[in-house]
Amino acid sequence: TLKSQPIALIPVFPWTNSELDTKNALLKVWFIVKEHVFNTLTPEDFRKSRLEFAKELKNTDILVVPGWFSWWDEPWASWIGATNVLKSDEIRENLQDFFDRKDTLTIWICNWAQILTKLWVLDNWKIKETLKENDTIIKHNDRLNHETWLVRVKILSDLSPFIKEDNLWKDYVLNISHWEWNFQISDEKYEQYLKNGQIVMQYLD
Repeated sequence: TLKSQPIALIPVFPWTNSELDTKNALLKVWFIVKEHVFNTLTPEDFRKSRLEFAKELKNTDILVVPGWFSWWDEPWASWIGATNVLKSDEIRENLQDFFDRKDTLTIWICNWAQILTKLWVLDNWKIKETLKENDTIIKHNDRLNHETWLVRVKILSDLSPFIKEDNLWKDYVLNISHWEWNFQISDEKYEQYLKNGQIVMQYLD
């Protein structure tokens, strides 16, 4: 259960995209919003920023990470940068503690959702060292094009506090625009996610 006015933390890196839009959206729904700008001027500045971020996580209710277009949005560049931050000695333990708490939420926007799978925490929110054969991953679209469409989806679960109960089973039209969003998952894990209510939306077509 979240507080009546929970604290949202937005990390800001070089080339972070739309952090101000994200902040304004959170303010409209009554969050206290804090931004943490990572100082990368020198290695020591960067290390201090990681230590400060780790401390801020302890008093955070929801971690909201906007898109990060590192090196012209090359996915592996963002992933390497994220690994240097989130798996660093200064942050990793505190981030795992944040995941383990029962009173926290995490929103990963845009390519941070891709980064999340590459950090190997999607299945059980445990930061792993390596990917295993059946781990969930995100790959390039089959046609190797950037796809932009209007798509029909159905709401399958209202376990998320961001989904109202009266949205359940309703159809919606959403706009999508992405290059790498081919979600690869085993049949076994699909059934597990479905049973646990972890699939919020599903394509209708």
